[in-house]
Amino acid sequence: MTRNTRFTYVCGIILTICLSVLLVSAASGQNAKSQDMRGKASIEVPAIVLIEPMVETPLPIQAGPTDALPRNCFLRVKGLPAQAIFSDGHFVSQGTWALPVAGLSALKLTLPLSSSGRNELQLALVAIDGSVLAEAKVTLAVTAGIPAAPNTVPTPTSGGRPPGSASLGPPSLNIAAAPPRPETQRSQPAAVPAMKPEDQERAIRFMARGDAEFAGGDVAAARLLYQRAADAGLPDAAIAMGGTFDPVELARRKVKGLVGEPDVARKWYERARTLGAAGAEDRLRRVGAP
Repeated sequence: MTRNTRFTYVCGIILTICLSVLLVSAASGQNAKSQDMRGKASIEVPAIVLIEPMVETPLPIQAGPTDALPRNCFLRVKGLPAQAIFSDGHFVSQGTWALPVAGLSALKLTLPLSSSGRNELQLALVAIDGSVLAEAKVTLAVTAGIPAAPNTVPTPTSGGRPPGSASLGPPSLNIAAAPPRPETQRSQPAAVPAMKPEDQERAIRFMARGDAEFAGGDVAAARLLYQRAADAGLPDAAIAMGGTFDPVELARRKVKGLVGEPDVARKWYERARTLGAAGAEDRLRRVGAP
């Protein structure tokens, strides 16, 4: 081995050792920083929050202190009732949402009509690497609501699915939807006040989520979202809500396993006409007079 070769070999070994030391130091520093944040970060929330179904209710949650929170951390909420909706954040899976920490002060929660009893929510402040910085619990106490229907076994239809189920697309992609709410809950739209800009923005978000649920095959979830937006005064949401009961629209969207209800569709189209929705008159003529 020549002198130059030995020199190059020794330099390579030294460089490798230096890099290893730097990597170990960085990892130790990151772990120490994570441990430090885990000790300082906290979630403040009341033990119990009273909430009424279909009413946007503030959910008072605070995470901090700000200097102890790493960038891009978020609040994970588990244990929510099915079809619960936050005013901000992202749906992760059944009963689980991810919420931005920056929007917690304005956060609101809407529960479906069928909610009742109590639900214990598990809150976790999660860093971008998945580590949990802080945890807390809050109990949602429902103050009113529509009792759930008795647990009965439905009679299969000729297509092999229980009545009320629905799906979009070819048979291989059928997605069952939850049964629609009882007629007394949806046959008569509620009175609508004049829309404020912030209410309109929220209603538009509900409408967009309803479109996504409808496209994914969950007609029951789409109806809940459309109704929330229509009750706030959004004309297009009333049209969309009527379309979920309109036999022509259901056929056009290739919804399978769900029978249209022209009478209910007509009520929502009349609502849409009152709100000034374009196309409401044409749809009313299509479903026929009462």
